[in-house]
Amino acid sequence: RHLMSDIVFRFNKKLLGSKGAFKLEIDKQLSFGEFIALFGKSGAGKTSILRVLSGLDKVENGYIRVGDTIWLDSQKNIDLPPQRRRIGFVFQNYALFPHLNVYENICFGLKNKQDRIFADELVALMDLQSLKKAHIYQLSGGQSQRVALARALTSRPTLLLLDEPFSSLDYQTRLLVSNDIYKIIKQENKSTIMVTHDISE
Repeated sequence: RHLMSDIVFRFNKKLLGSKGAFKLEIDKQLSFGEFIALFGKSGAGKTSILRVLSGLDKVENGYIRVGDTIWLDSQKNIDLPPQRRRIGFVFQNYALFPHLNVYENICFGLKNKQDRIFADELVALMDLQSLKKAHIYQLSGGQSQRVALARALTSRPTLLLLDEPFSSLDYQTRLLVSNDIYKIIKQENKSTIMVTHDISE
């Protein structure tokens, strides 16, 4: 039985893998505040799941409900665009804007003072105060990851999606950043789906 406080998603999508075409099928229920990881080899369709949830990829048949809001229902021709889905997406390559500094990246798209106050709280929480005016090219991998997560959280998303978030970091940095990020996600009580091909994560 699905509760209206849950996140429910089920869909199928045709994909092309290293061994040819295959069908990705998923049927999952996620409680608000829950953190789950999708683990599997490259090309298995993990990132495609995140892209469908965010509205960046289309499916042949599917249904996504977040609380009492329908994001996708192919039978009823409902398909909310990405900007109307309350998603925070941290991409594998961080996808930061190189022409903006750290603080401008974090605050990108924010429109009111209350959101700016929350952004300032995240900057402090992630120990980025001294880097607010730094250019993106000046950042280490761990710092870039913190900026990407802060930007994803400033919009107060209902669902946070992490796509191989630590893959470009060295082992020691990965341990430090992953522990910090997990604490922040739990503190903010964010429903989170993380994709990884590394079982240690």
